[in-house]
Amino acid sequence: MAEQRNQPPEQPEDLYDSLKSVEPRRPSEPDDTKGTDAKVKTMEEMSAESPKLSDLQSALQFLLPKLQGYLNIIQVGRVFPDIYNPLLSILVKDLLADDDEMSVATAIAYANTALSIGIDGEGRIDVIGLYGRASETEVEKEKAKAGLP
Repeated sequence: MAEQRNQPPEQPEDLYDSLKSVEPRRPSEPDDTKGTDAKVKTMEEMSAESPKLSDLQSALQFLLPKLQGYLNIIQVGRVFPDIYNPLLSILVKDLLADDDEMSVATAIAYANTALSIGIDGEGRIDVIGLYGRASETEVEKEKAKAGLP
């Protein structure tokens, strides 16, 4: 009797076939009805084209400016204070080596901006703080809609 209690209930053999036909199969290729120039866009590309930015997106544009390549990553990384100056020197040299037309002042400005935002993880902390405030605001709005205190 113990064996019967541990057994799963019997399923009809065609259960999978009946369930898989509930929803039609999605096309695996992008829809070509829009023409051959249609491109599947990433979420970042779609939000950049959106005329309306959320409060969080607007704040992040000012907090984390778009810089060149890896400098965007450094902004939300963590830069330790004791390596700030040596890293600044390395980044400036690298930026100048990559772009012959960039001035020294521009390279210093780019590298310094990225490093100063990332010092001690402040860029990451600021993003988390903004996201938390935005989430709290959304929760308060939902409570107000529902009539909750």
